[in-house]
Amino acid sequence: MKKLRKPNIDVCDVIITCVSNYRDKDKAGRFRSSLQEICDYSETFDEKMKQKVVYEIERHNLVRDVTKDEMVSLYERKFVKDGQPGREFYDKIISSSNGKCPICGIRPVTTLDHFLVKSIYPALAVTPTNLVPMCHDCNKAKGNPVFSCYENTHLHPYYDSLDGFVWLEADLSFDKEIIILYKVRECPEWSDSYYRKVKNHFELFKIRTILSLQAVDEIKSVKKMLSNLKNKAGNDTVYEHLEDLYLSCEAESLNGWKTALYRNICKNKWFVEEYL
Repeated sequence: MKKLRKPNIDVCDVIITCVSNYRDKDKAGRFRSSLQEICDYSETFDEKMKQKVVYEIERHNLVRDVTKDEMVSLYERKFVKDGQPGREFYDKIISSSNGKCPICGIRPVTTLDHFLVKSIYPALAVTPTNLVPMCHDCNKAKGNPVFSCYENTHLHPYYDSLDGFVWLEADLSFDKEIIILYKVRECPEWSDSYYRKVKNHFELFKIRTILSLQAVDEIKSVKKMLSNLKNKAGNDTVYEHLEDLYLSCEAESLNGWKTALYRNICKNKWFVEEYL
């Protein structure tokens, strides 16, 4: 997962902008009269995320004078829809990812995901910190979970960071074709509950499958080149080349899928001396 900065957007500004072209003045007025409650929910979300107890936020159907359906409609019709006043905020949050999904780290961002589902927590429907840039496949894989404890939440790129620790490992095996399996390595600095949370994230978004497919394609694309290098210059030169690839990938991302792959194969005797 890639760490992202929190959106520098005030939810009150979002609401006021989104209702600015409502023809129904009564509805616009009810949103304005409910601003403080919506802001309070957003602040509670931020605090609960920091305290690692976001699952304590209660489900609700009404935010003072605004119904659940009206909050959901505000997001869908005034925040997401092209040409509507709130679209500027949607685009700003999307662009904060620099185009790549922070969840899988591979596919392009195409949508925003509600960390806490808008149909269950409608007060957070347009809360910027509850909106995460994501690719279509990760968004679909997540579904609409309701969190019951810290361990079964998933990572949030505004609040969680996996930087500074080597936590991603790639294991190689061979059964007619090469098999590469990614797994979460438990770091000594992590609590047991955080380790379970990271594993839940890894499984929820099917990260193992995504990375394994990428890694197999990578091996297939470089095998011919590495085999030629082995035949021309010997095993030691191949080991040195793989070490250079590993260090180059690590400089870009400590836990990138390529980093984990080359971390393994740059010292893998079976890979160099038997597979190539």
